[in-house]
Amino acid sequence: MYQKTTLLLVVLNTATYISVIAYYGLGPDFGPNPQAIRDLALHPYFILYMGEWWRLITSLFLHMDPLHLFFNMYALYIAGRIIEAYYGPTRTLTIYFTSGIAGNIASLILPVFSAGASGAVFGLFGALIVVEKKITGTAATVLAFLIIVLLLSNLAYPGQINNIAHIVGAIAGYLTAKAMTSESKKTLII
Repeated sequence: MYQKTTLLLVVLNTATYISVIAYYGLGPDFGPNPQAIRDLALHPYFILYMGEWWRLITSLFLHMDPLHLFFNMYALYIAGRIIEAYYGPTRTLTIYFTSGIAGNIASLILPVFSAGASGAVFGLFGALIVVEKKITGTAATVLAFLIIVLLLSNLAYPGQINNIAHIVGAIAGYLTAKAMTSESKKTLII
């Protein structure tokens, strides 16, 4: 199942990671220099007080280190291909960006820098709940997967996970997909 939009998102995220390191230099853990995080990541002060609303988007493409990028892109590739096959490229992008931006807006209550595509990726998994429920009658598999991912990521990176972006992203993806499902007549063949 080859899906161009999903592949394009993976390429854009990876190219952004490489470009940021090329421009700002390498930082700790082979990630971008901390100045890149200060200049591009989500932070409530810069958005609410300095008017840098573009950070709601740039932070979706900024990743802290290679593992952060790898796990987000792997999950994007898995969920994105299924969602794109079911909803098509335009609706997939709508789910992706709506979820990522919603997760970032909700994250403004945290006084810390935040970056990564995981709110948007969790949104694709939220949409996958809609697809799984429509096809199988239950969403238990995707829900269990999301809970396991949240638990494992918090164990692996204690205190460094933006759970608000993940949860709100998943909810936004679910709601966006649910609103689109009544219009979708496609049958998913896996």
